[in-house]
Amino acid sequence: MTHPYATRAYADALAFVGTPLWLPGSESWAFLRSIPGSDRLDAIGAYPFAPTGDAGASDADWSVLRAEGAISFVSVTDVRDERAEARGGFDWVRPFKTHFLFDAHRPAPPYTRHHRHTIRRALRDCTVRVVSYAEWREAWKELYAGLVARHGLAGIHGFGDPYFDRLADVPGLVTIAAFAGDTVVSMHLWMTHAGWAYSHLAASSALGYRIGASYAGYDFARHYFRDQVIDLGGVSGVADDPANGLDRVKRGFANGEGRAHLCAKVLDPTAYHALTTERGATHAPFFPEYRAVEAACT
Repeated sequence: MTHPYATRAYADALAFVGTPLWLPGSESWAFLRSIPGSDRLDAIGAYPFAPTGDAGASDADWSVLRAEGAISFVSVTDVRDERAEARGGFDWVRPFKTHFLFDAHRPAPPYTRHHRHTIRRALRDCTVRVVSYAEWREAWKELYAGLVARHGLAGIHGFGDPYFDRLADVPGLVTIAAFAGDTVVSMHLWMTHAGWAYSHLAASSALGYRIGASYAGYDFARHYFRDQVIDLGGVSGVADDPANGLDRVKRGFANGEGRAHLCAKVLDPTAYHALTTERGATHAPFFPEYRAVEAACT
């Protein structure tokens, strides 16, 4: 069965990122993007990661991308891809972010006092259940709009209505919602595939934050997905940050860790280095380097 992030339905949802392009070697989608201030294109893998087939990236993928005029490609791996660091074909593969995992078949430490207290308090004020995303999509949009406003999310993380509308067609989507009375105060979207459940997106209302509804949702998810390995994801941003509040939250629900990797390929070295030099971004800790300034402003 195809991974949700490798389906055509999900590629259509991500069309706001760029033009979807199928990579036959990786068995996943790339997204062609215009490079601001240039007449050239580059490409990026699916958000939040691009699952790959057994063959992984290949010369066939690079040929497809070059034929479309892409000068570079960057993608994040699935944490379950234990071959990531040994993959050939890419110019480099680097550790990216730590993901917190929970596997009910492994020993798990008890919740911390903070987590126990917050879960008990939340369950006094809300109930949690699985709901139909299609039926509760508008409520989800409202919750996520609040998250965007609260944290000033921009770029790909702003998503938008077309993305959320098309998400309803993606197989493997599971939606867990917390309710205070009849009002939804927190929702968490998960993607499931081949014995794994991946945290996709989550948002809460102001009331949901006050009563700790997301904690009740995570606790529910640990039981609901008890026969699967749960990938709780990492912290926001592009690097690990123990001071980030999400680190404390997710670490408290986990009993293991995994590592995502960032994979990069320069497809047209002449154009790549010309753009990088022109923008004064040589050796920037970002790929592609010529987008470093752009990324810092989003």
